[in-house]
Amino acid sequence: MPRPQKSKSTESTSSRVRAGKACQRCNQKRIKCDAMFRTPCANCMRSGVSECVLRPTRRGTYIRKRHERGPCKARENLTVPDQDGEVHGDTSAADPNVAVLGSPASHLESSTDSLEHVSYADGGGYSDISWSAMFDHFVSARRGGQESMDKCSITYLGESFPLAIVLEDLNEGDRLKLHHPGPPFPAQKTPSHVQSEDLECLKCKGVFDLPNKTQLDALMAVFLDRVYPAYPLVNRQELIAQHAAGTVPLILLHSVCFMAATFCPLDLLLQAGYSSRREARLRFYTKVKALFDSGYEINKIVILQSSICMTFWGGGPNNYWNFYSWLSTAVTIAEGIGIHRSFATTNIQPQDQSLLRRIWWILVVRDTTCSTLVGRPFRIDVDQADTEMLTLEDFLHDVSADVLLDNVQCTYAQYQIQISKLCLIVRDIVMSRFAPGRPRVPPAELHQRLNVWRDCLPAILSWTDDFDANFSNMGPFTMTLMAQYYDHILLLYLGQSPLKDRGARLDEEHPDIEDITDTAAQKISSVACTMVTRSLTLLMPHEFFHAIFPAQATFYTKLRSPQKLVTQLGRSALNNCQMVLHSSYDCWDPSPWIMQLFNGLSSRLAEGTGSYSTTAPIDSTPEAGIFNALLGDEPWQSNPMLSSLFEMLLDLFLPQ
Repeated sequence: MPRPQKSKSTESTSSRVRAGKACQRCNQKRIKCDAMFRTPCANCMRSGVSECVLRPTRRGTYIRKRHERGPCKARENLTVPDQDGEVHGDTSAADPNVAVLGSPASHLESSTDSLEHVSYADGGGYSDISWSAMFDHFVSARRGGQESMDKCSITYLGESFPLAIVLEDLNEGDRLKLHHPGPPFPAQKTPSHVQSEDLECLKCKGVFDLPNKTQLDALMAVFLDRVYPAYPLVNRQELIAQHAAGTVPLILLHSVCFMAATFCPLDLLLQAGYSSRREARLRFYTKVKALFDSGYEINKIVILQSSICMTFWGGGPNNYWNFYSWLSTAVTIAEGIGIHRSFATTNIQPQDQSLLRRIWWILVVRDTTCSTLVGRPFRIDVDQADTEMLTLEDFLHDVSADVLLDNVQCTYAQYQIQISKLCLIVRDIVMSRFAPGRPRVPPAELHQRLNVWRDCLPAILSWTDDFDANFSNMGPFTMTLMAQYYDHILLLYLGQSPLKDRGARLDEEHPDIEDITDTAAQKISSVACTMVTRSLTLLMPHEFFHAIFPAQATFYTKLRSPQKLVTQLGRSALNNCQMVLHSSYDCWDPSPWIMQLFNGLSSRLAEGTGSYSTTAPIDSTPEAGIFNALLGDEPWQSNPMLSSLFEMLLDLFLPQ
């Protein structure tokens, strides 16, 4: 039946009055409501509420032209709170914060039609954009030219993604363009995507309670002076400007305070009202975790930065949120953004490109050192990454070029480059020795790669074999690289057993292997003791402390020697390492469980008999977390090097 046509006179004189989209009850809960079609609405009917009243609209009435509404009816369901906390049914035309729908982003002006199709799922926020809307925007906006891309709205398409395969214009030269501008990131002032009850819960957890200005300035100074040089995971100047304006994202602010509490002098925390470093770290960690769980922050770069900061938290023995789960989360976010792939064909601001490259290599280093320490699989597959190695230019944006040319001032930049290169070698060592099914690379070949790396170190980070004389001149970064170098030598040779060499005598294949491991362990012990005597514990990158564990394992083997002098020297060196761990007891989470482990092993060996006990003079703390759990759960099974090193039966570690 033909549809009746309206007369022009009727159509010109009629006006459409915009009704409220939700009843008062649904509006308060910020849920979708059909009260404009029936009352009571479906939600009120299910809840047994008889009073269902449409909320009044504050936007007035206006003429609605049929051809202007277009196909994007999902815009009518968008809800964003105003300054008074009220939620309006459609604010996309008036609210500048809704950048995905109404923001006049300059690089998308030519594709405003495509933005009409970008909608939020179920009335949610930026983080709830559907996959179809994301790709619809991508297809429409890819013809917009080579405007600079915002690092907060990157859309990553891998080579195997079918859309990337068939769209020829994604190729730039002989390389496939992988990073594309996504819907513009909204400059939100209020978290409109978080429900009121969740905000109330966050308020009860104290996430909106910040240290006073004096304390916050002090913690920020510690982060910039001590943490940033070792882990430059932010744009320094951007963070300084945000701190001055009071606009640092909340989850990042608590993460910065958590890192500062880890590295700052204890007196500063006591003056701020904390009873201990553990209390301060726990308080900031709890706030970060609450914000993370609620989805409060939607900036993926900020979430990634905070996740990396949380890899410095050990966790609890029965809590899966520990350093390894935070590593896994950070890697997932990083790969979702695509920072593991080269940005060579991406038009992104140079300082943002350098930031993303620094974040990636910090994550690679953290993954390498933390996973190696407890024998866990690497979360990053470097074979599927092609992010360029760091260069000095990646640090130009936070300091002047003249500073980087100064040999003293550019130490931290050179350290980041060299530690990133070194971690690639240790990955090959671990994969060669312990990965199932991998071909074994000759130890001499890997050892040679370590020596080549050392020979190529810049003068400001190099050391000599006779280094005892110039220890007083070594900085924390040189000491860390040296400790890591000898740590990797121990990882390469320690625990080699003649029983695993198919009948060949170990001393025939490696005639000086014992001398190599003894020398490496002594070097680590010496530099670690010097670090303590110079009171540098809180200035050291945490990768420095990772070398203490294999050094202690080497000294422990000396306790089993039939020669009394060797036993005494081994026990003395082992005690020195325990002293080092005691100095880092409250700032490096693995310290308690490593101390506890070797106290128990040494006591058991000295007694010669009796049940094994993990009781140590110093109690473990919850921060040790997953590390403490290793003590009661077949610890050597998760670390192949230690299982072959100690050559002990499993029942030795179980109560008798």
